[in-house]
Amino acid sequence: MILKTAVVRKFRSIENSGTVRFEPDVTCLVGKNESGKTAFLEALHQANPLGGPGRGFDELRDYPRRLRGRDRAQIAQTTPISATFELGDADLEAVAQRLGPDALGAKELTVERDYAGRQRLLVGDQEVAGDLASLLGSQLPRLLYFDGYSALPGRVSIPRLQATAEDALQPGERTALALLRLAGVAADDFVESEYEVRKAALESAATTVSEEVFRYWSQNPELTVELDLDFREAGQNGKGGPPFLDVRIRNHRHRVTTNFGERSGGFVWFFSFVAAFSELRDTEGLVLLLDEPGLGLHAAGQADLLRYLDEQLAGGHQVVYTTHSPFMVDANRPHRVRTVEDVQGEGTRVRDGAGAAGRDTVLPLSGALAVSLLEGLGAGPRTLLVGGVPDLVYLEVMSGYLREGGRRGLDPAWRVLPTGGLGGLPVLAALLGAPLEAAVLLEVGAGHPSILALAEQGVVLPERLLALTELTGQSEAGLEDLFDDAFYLHLLAATGTGELDPEELAGEGSIVRRVERATGTALDRYRPARYFLNQQQRLLPAIGREPLHRFARLFATLDEL
Repeated sequence: MILKTAVVRKFRSIENSGTVRFEPDVTCLVGKNESGKTAFLEALHQANPLGGPGRGFDELRDYPRRLRGRDRAQIAQTTPISATFELGDADLEAVAQRLGPDALGAKELTVERDYAGRQRLLVGDQEVAGDLASLLGSQLPRLLYFDGYSALPGRVSIPRLQATAEDALQPGERTALALLRLAGVAADDFVESEYEVRKAALESAATTVSEEVFRYWSQNPELTVELDLDFREAGQNGKGGPPFLDVRIRNHRHRVTTNFGERSGGFVWFFSFVAAFSELRDTEGLVLLLDEPGLGLHAAGQADLLRYLDEQLAGGHQVVYTTHSPFMVDANRPHRVRTVEDVQGEGTRVRDGAGAAGRDTVLPLSGALAVSLLEGLGAGPRTLLVGGVPDLVYLEVMSGYLREGGRRGLDPAWRVLPTGGLGGLPVLAALLGAPLEAAVLLEVGAGHPSILALAEQGVVLPERLLALTELTGQSEAGLEDLFDDAFYLHLLAATGTGELDPEELAGEGSIVRRVERATGTALDRYRPARYFLNQQQRLLPAIGREPLHRFARLFATLDEL
């Protein structure tokens, strides 16, 4: 079976999440802090928790406080989680073999759990009972919830792990117990006389987990994880006695070891999850619920984690994880994203990415797409950096018109990237690496102080700079200056700027700067560019020969770069 949809109702900040659809491999829940991401994941976990009934639902802790007084009589029967699973061929065949081909009337099974702790299985609107319920219940996927509290502690009492019921252990202690089971010593006596044997088993487990972690951990390859046993009494504040399992990280570069709990939160989470998951790797029918994975990781580390999710987890299990980091969103798979936001008057709502109401909610997704776009463009040698979208419009329209007339246009190999002007170049260089290999279209001469400063700082390459002033003979020039002034003033008049007397535009500077001086207001460059784009069939024949020559020389010069 695979998890298809879920609805969470009357649980903490969630009055009704809406029907949330899950991908068969990975689903990403994106939202701001306090939007309800964790609440949704915790409620989903209770549909069928791995290892037993889990913590269940508690009226005082979980039911929305603002509704408790009104709903008190019906809280016990309220269903906070309803999850629907699609049966696979193996599930259907198992039912047919045991109970006959007509025992099941649909291919979807819904699981509900209420505040009283009762679980119901439904096929369609009919509750399933008897042998069919027993069979389907045994095939139902289990859900594993893992968050920051599940991180492996740096020191833990082994007798406490062995003597305490697993559901009574802290989440991090359960991870330590999983590590003991991986080592094959979860039930063994730990006495000093058997130190070497037990330590060898633990070292083998540490090596197994470390090898998997460090295949995906690119941040610092100089680390190794070491497990040791400490038979001293002190150091656990009443949480069990010796011997203790000590987890330490050795940094080979600095030749020191530190307690596991003192390392970066990102590495601790990564290693802990792999340790907890190692014994479950071959478990069929497992849905992994990861709350804010890799929160303490650098952006490159989060990319490592995303790769791990795809290559090691998604192939055999469904993964649902929450994040508010753009680096934990796979920009190449935006269909995986669901947005989570606390809507005024409605509570937490979970929707497909396009359905989000707040810009802040989709900020991680838009950030991921922006980074992906920049990386795809690469700002390589065939990229042309221009000031803004109007420049892109003028270049595209004029290039097409020249080519239609049998003349040279802009080579299609060029990728034109608006950067917001010279001020955006240092940021772009920081993102993509300096110096930028791209060609840069300048509105001022290459000897201008601001250009010289960018070259001295290693942001741009001087030989990749093309100043429009070389085509116009002015001290400052934008692409608008390649047209005649009269033609550009016509575009401005047609888009609401008003009629301007050419004598008002006398003086130095580009046509845009001169218009701004004459009107006393900043000019919206995009409006005349958009008008030019929409009306190009009518306007292009009226441009005149000299502007065409200037654009043709511009394209020829660019091709030489």
